[in-house]
Amino acid sequence: MYLTLIVISFILSMTIASFTYRKKKNKMISTLSALLVNTLVLGTAFTFIYLINLESWNFGGGDWRIAYLIIAIPLVTWLNAFLLQFIK
Repeated sequence: MYLTLIVISFILSMTIASFTYRKKKNKMISTLSALLVNTLVLGTAFTFIYLINLESWNFGGGDWRIAYLIIAIPLVTWLNAFLLQFIK
């Protein structure tokens, strides 16, 4: 489930970053838009999954793999920035 969310975030952010790059012709702005999209998608997914996880509410623990969503934000953004070099 977490990998699916990360892939969806990557595809969505790459689409928006490439569209922004074609409009503005500035890689920094397109990378920042990718960071914003990744933060919104993965941060919202992290918050929602954490809130519905009753084990984390009751015992303070829970599914430790949820941290993959937060760790993936800079990694997916870096991958987006790397792939923007190949867009003409």
